[in-house]
Amino acid sequence: ERALVVGSWNATGHPVPHITLADLLDAQVGRTPDAAAVGCGDVVLSYGEFGARVNRLARFLIGAGVGPESSVGVA
Repeated sequence: ERALVVGSWNATGHPVPHITLADLLDAQVGRTPDAAAVGCGDVVLSYGEFGARVNRLARFLIGAGVGPESSVGVA
């Protein structure tokens, strides 16, 4: 029974492309810039707005000396 549950039913292995989260976001921004991406309360950002904020934060972090493999706390 364990082998069935763990091995067969959980056989979810499949090829995953080598792509970053940032690449996936950029692709979605390009496909649907006006679609709702994230929301909190009454505030809803489109993919275009969210992408612009992500890029602004990335530029700020790079300017502060953050680079690849750096750990950054975000609150």
